[in-house]
Amino acid sequence: MAKLPFVVQPRLKPILETVGSEESGKFEIERRGYLTVAEKAFVQGATAGDTSLADLHALASKIARKHGIQAVDVFQILLGAAQDDKGYLEEFENEVGAALTNLLSYQEKHKLIVATCLLNSRVNDEWTPEDTMSLHPDIIEGLMALYNDEDNKSIKALEAVAADEAKAAGEEGKE
Repeated sequence: MAKLPFVVQPRLKPILETVGSEESGKFEIERRGYLTVAEKAFVQGATAGDTSLADLHALASKIARKHGIQAVDVFQILLGAAQDDKGYLEEFENEVGAALTNLLSYQEKHKLIVATCLLNSRVNDEWTPEDTMSLHPDIIEGLMALYNDEDNKSIKALEAVAADEAKAAGEEGKE
């Protein structure tokens, strides 16, 4: 792989993170503090055609127009973040059920895509979606949490390891 001629090296080095549980087994995967362009493109490309979230927004708008309220308020009710104390959803029960089922299906599909992406790009470049389908749910959840942290460019774990290494190096220098 080609290297860039950095004038200033990246401040933090990747670390190995353990994913999994006693039930699923545990393995190590690299935590970088960011997603690569390829990882983002992989996930976006694999989920690009899904309309479940757009369909849920459209249903929220339809209900909001019918009842003269804000679509964002209906959307929060649909997602369970707010109470439907006025019964806005009653006459749309079948549509709401179908839209939420589609959204849940999308979320599960998204987790599998994310897990496949991270395992393929950071663990084994021969990893396939079929391999992911046989994984324990704890591993899928752990990879999803890692992906979300990396997508948010969280560097807390990297900084903690760097601080521990600096502290250890300082203590060694005193001896």
